[in-house]
Amino acid sequence: MDIYEKVAKIDTLDNDLLKELVDDIGYGSRGTINMVVDLLKTIKERIIRGDKIRLEKTGEILTLTSFEKLLEDEFTMFVTKAVFKDKILPHKVFFQIENSEPGLDLVYSGSKENKLFQWIADIDEEYSLLELLPTHVVYIRNSQTRQLLPFISEKGNYYVYSQHEGKIKEIM
Repeated sequence: MDIYEKVAKIDTLDNDLLKELVDDIGYGSRGTINMVVDLLKTIKERIIRGDKIRLEKTGEILTLTSFEKLLEDEFTMFVTKAVFKDKILPHKVFFQIENSEPGLDLVYSGSKENKLFQWIADIDEEYSLLELLPTHVVYIRNSQTRQLLPFISEKGNYYVYSQHEGKIKEIM
């Protein structure tokens, strides 16, 4: 029986299945995260329609409230919010950008605020130069429209800021 069939038919959310779902989230791939969210939504829909699903860990029958609490305890806020879309978060949610082999990753950082851009200079009253901290790529910010565009040369190359040298340099 595959995992979709199992989730559609279980009467008890056993510890092994819960651990498998939590572990799957750890892989971090978009497809795996979406699969786990879909499986959790299936359990949620079964609870809404009145199915009695027992949580092996506590022996209690899951309600929407206890299921939401389980997700908050076992998964990230991102997963909980994906399953319970109407949930109002008690705080802002922050992400940070990290360099990775294929490019950039947007990584959930919880409620910890982090600085993504650093001001470099004002060009005039309307435009400013900002540095994207993880990559040092320079962006032009229009203060009236709040639009950000990468600073690109005529050749299509990006500019990066070197704080050490105090220069903006074109990279090939």
